[in-house]
Amino acid sequence: LLNSNYAMDSVWEQLLWAYRAREPVRPLWRHVASVSQHWTDVTFQEDVIKMMEDTLNVRYAPLLGYARRFLKVYLELLDERRVDIADILMDRLVKLDARVGHQEPRDLFYCIYRVRAKGSTDAIPVRVSPDFSDLGLNVWDAGLTLAELAIHKPMIFEGKHVLEIGCGVGLTGVCVARYATPRTLTLTDYQPRILSNTFAVLTANDLHPVHLDLAVSAPVLPHVKLSLLDIEKINEETLCTATRECDVIVGADLTYDPHLMQCLAHVLASILARSHAVAYIAAKMRNETTFLNFLHDLDTTGLHYESIPTHDMPLAFRSSDRQDVVILCITWCP
Repeated sequence: LLNSNYAMDSVWEQLLWAYRAREPVRPLWRHVASVSQHWTDVTFQEDVIKMMEDTLNVRYAPLLGYARRFLKVYLELLDERRVDIADILMDRLVKLDARVGHQEPRDLFYCIYRVRAKGSTDAIPVRVSPDFSDLGLNVWDAGLTLAELAIHKPMIFEGKHVLEIGCGVGLTGVCVARYATPRTLTLTDYQPRILSNTFAVLTANDLHPVHLDLAVSAPVLPHVKLSLLDIEKINEETLCTATRECDVIVGADLTYDPHLMQCLAHVLASILARSHAVAYIAAKMRNETTFLNFLHDLDTTGLHYESIPTHDMPLAFRSSDRQDVVILCITWCP
């Protein structure tokens, strides 16, 4: 349930941040029951409802189905103990039962990620899809690891022009902007729907980006920009724009589709050869053959790569899982 960086949290901290991150409810409640002597108390039940109604949880609410499941599992475990049930808990569950059928099952919803870095604790709201087939609208392990690179090794990005390929929900971009102070940050993806969601996430994190394609901006921090970029359809004009201001390229979970590997390698080679930038690509090795093919494509396009060690980086996120995640540092090798 917890990585070692969070193991000393109080029960309430664990419960609060697990709820905000929308972690699976049954193992969560069984964990709480195993470590707390008071989880069945009526006052504890009342405090659970108060927790669900705190400012962040209301502003960035989960899907109604998740909130309902969170309470139903808790109620099941309380019933097993044959203890008194707080009126406020039953009332809240009845109201959720009445409302849950009126919410679209594919509605986007917010998760709130807690980050521990530089001696402080921050909350990062990220809007995601309940459908994991919406690849650009979910958070993946390689993205968390790349975000942790920005948190713990900000010198890579400080004062640099940073370009992210396949920014998805924007979690890595938020961490680069917040913890690494780049000179400029341009986040790209191939679908307007994805970038619209990224815009909402950056705005929720007080970054207020300029959206170059939708002509939408709130330029409090005009150095953060969004732009459409499809690596399968990239042309000379797009390449010139991308390389005009580019010192560092980042990307996470871009190596899942074997049909895109050559395109990705070609785009990286084209940009790195012109700009003398450095790329940091994080990948989850779900399929070894696909990953090895990507490395072969890097070799054939004249790129040098080496793996960046991550064992010396503390886990900044509760749910971070670096197993089978690798970060490649890629440079042009003429």
